[in-house]
Amino acid sequence: MERRLRLESFPGRREGEEILVFARRHPFFLYRSILWPQVLLVLALALVTQAHLWPFILSPLGLFGLPAAFIAGLLLCGGLVFWAVLEWENDHYIVTTQRVIAFRRVYKVYEERREAEISRVQDVTTRIPGLTATLLGYADVQITTAGVLGAINFARIGEPEYVVGVILRQRDSATTQRTETTRGGVREALEREMGIR
Repeated sequence: MERRLRLESFPGRREGEEILVFARRHPFFLYRSILWPQVLLVLALALVTQAHLWPFILSPLGLFGLPAAFIAGLLLCGGLVFWAVLEWENDHYIVTTQRVIAFRRVYKVYEERREAEISRVQDVTTRIPGLTATLLGYADVQITTAGVLGAINFARIGEPEYVVGVILRQRDSATTQRTETTRGGVREALEREMGIR
């Protein structure tokens, strides 16, 4: 997981907003997604290299049957790997000094953005989905917020304890700042009313 994002901006970034955490799903899910196309490619290569099967492969397609089958399999597997990487890359979770944001996208088909002000965070919990998650160090981080929005889920991210700590520290900092701002505003209003200022 990348703890700090070196980019200057992301879609919808506010003035003065600093990125504290930028996370994606754990890399295990990328590796798992690209494993099957690679296994299919290896099986296809193993099948093609069997000399006794060449007449069956070459006869319907003529002389170019073997290379054509190999190139088609390579393109199919390459396309599946590309799609898996693109799908993993498009989902990300951001914690800033002002908000928590979850982006879910399916390229050119679907996009969802859920966000909440950091000061509206009420509770942050983790859910470890099983033994694999425990061994690899990923979990779901559930962020419960005040209001209609409900919960924001950071699904299957690495280093969940770190993310929870950042969110809670930032929420506490925002709450303290809001309290001080409110007190300062009340103090100024009273001083104006009383003619002290």
